[in-house]
Amino acid sequence: MASTTSPASSSQSMPAGSVPAWRLKTRARLTSWSAPVALLATAAASRFILLPLAAGEADCSRFLIGITQWVRFGPGAHIAYGAIFSPAYYALATFFTRLYHWDLSALAAHLQQWSAWSSLWATFALYWLGTRITTRPVAYAAALLTVFSPAFWWLSVEAHPQMLSYAALLLALAAWAEFWRATARRSRPQLQYAWAALSAAALTAALLLKSDAVLYCGAFAGVALLLDKPAPVPVHRWRLWLRPLVVSAALWGLSAVLFLTLRQRLLSASLSATQHKAGATVASFLQWPRGLALLKQLAPVAFAAGVGFWLLLAVALAWFVFAHKTASQRQRSLCLAVLACFWSAPPLTFWFLIRGNNVRHVALCFVPILWWALEQLSLRALFHRRDASQTFSESARDGSRSTTEGLRVQNSRPQHTIPALAPATALAMAVTFWAVPASSNVTLFPSGNLLSSAQLLNRKAVAMRHLSQVLQDHAGRSSGRLCYLGFYSNPYIIEDLLRRQPSITLSVSSDWIVASFPNQGRIWFGELPAPEAFSAYARRCNRVWSAEFNGNGRHRLFLGSEWKWARAFATSQ
Repeated sequence: MASTTSPASSSQSMPAGSVPAWRLKTRARLTSWSAPVALLATAAASRFILLPLAAGEADCSRFLIGITQWVRFGPGAHIAYGAIFSPAYYALATFFTRLYHWDLSALAAHLQQWSAWSSLWATFALYWLGTRITTRPVAYAAALLTVFSPAFWWLSVEAHPQMLSYAALLLALAAWAEFWRATARRSRPQLQYAWAALSAAALTAALLLKSDAVLYCGAFAGVALLLDKPAPVPVHRWRLWLRPLVVSAALWGLSAVLFLTLRQRLLSASLSATQHKAGATVASFLQWPRGLALLKQLAPVAFAAGVGFWLLLAVALAWFVFAHKTASQRQRSLCLAVLACFWSAPPLTFWFLIRGNNVRHVALCFVPILWWALEQLSLRALFHRRDASQTFSESARDGSRSTTEGLRVQNSRPQHTIPALAPATALAMAVTFWAVPASSNVTLFPSGNLLSSAQLLNRKAVAMRHLSQVLQDHAGRSSGRLCYLGFYSNPYIIEDLLRRQPSITLSVSSDWIVASFPNQGRIWFGELPAPEAFSAYARRCNRVWSAEFNGNGRHRLFLGSEWKWARAFATSQ
């Protein structure tokens, strides 16, 4: 006769002090979900509360101007900043604006919500990917430091497509890691195909939202090399690199074909025309930086992840150089170093050569470096048991497990790494917050003091809105050409004019943008390539306004004026 003993009654018959297996499984399941839930709750609280203060960088206003033009005139709009690189962002914003009859004056708030929600998905995908590459404590600490890095945080609250693209990119990488895990475990082919298809679709979405996601294609090869069987990254056995690189190339090729096809349809242009325009745009920004321009290109790299990141990396490097390491530890460090090279080197090199580097361009470059650094700090805890180290070494030697699988086996008690990582993570976050004073410049040298920085930038946004109202009042009464000359501030003023009066018509006349009002008034906006051009532009105007230049054409720092020493960075071209 079948037993009808319930779990509760069976647990009563168990020896004192023992716990039923079903309770242990439930407890482990809850513990595994507590970390991402806490991470998401912290990220959400730090984003949505500050959304009203998030004016964003000048490119956010440029996108808002372009979307307004798309809503009114379609893909043929002549003022659509970056549409060739973000066609899906324009198309989605236009679709939802028309579907739900959004008021164009509230468009910025809707797009900020998009970025905030995308940042939560990116946070989850980053942690998910981290658990497939390294241990959970390391993945959690790396995700926490990334989520509160200045570059990542600002992208989470701005009306900009970069965060949406990063969210899709991290989803693609996480699905790619699952594909290789399913392959290593010889799971059903249908499951492997599903993960590969999800990865290709997400990568295509990332490219359509912001085409510079192509620079992270090396990350897919790095993840494949790390998770592929039969062994960890086999530097001395080059033939074993072939399969992961070929499969990664197939993923790139499929996503590239989908991207080019969909971009052509979204832009209603031929493939040759879109390719020529994209290439010409990149070529116009390509240069070898010298002098102050060199420092300006490197500034985003120094500040994007926060100053605390460099302190953490310095301590990890010291531990790596001077601490005694076993063969398995050295092999593991080499694996993550190879991943970091594939992941980080292409975007860092490309953006160094593109004039106008920005912290958002390199916001994800430091993720694998964080994994490497945090693992160095937790190596003593990870390899504290002889049998664990032997398990890892044997798995790496006989090829029965991948590097990460071996690490997960030997790290059967990951809570031992938490005491090693918690103070390091807290110290890095504190240094990032306090080391750099608050600043309204969120593109070159953002501060970790996010709340004060948002307030400073919002104060300047309010000043720009007041100035745009003054310009609109004078436009209908001034005789002759009324001009506004600037660089950083132009998009803010034009976008605010459109927000308050969407019927304004924008046109391009030579190197000027002309805003025409229904009452026949006009404002001529000149975006100065350099402060020296102020006099030449001003001679073509009857009346000149500027928030960035004085009457002699001397530069008055608009963004980052709180840092007097930063004037040279902001004025160098």
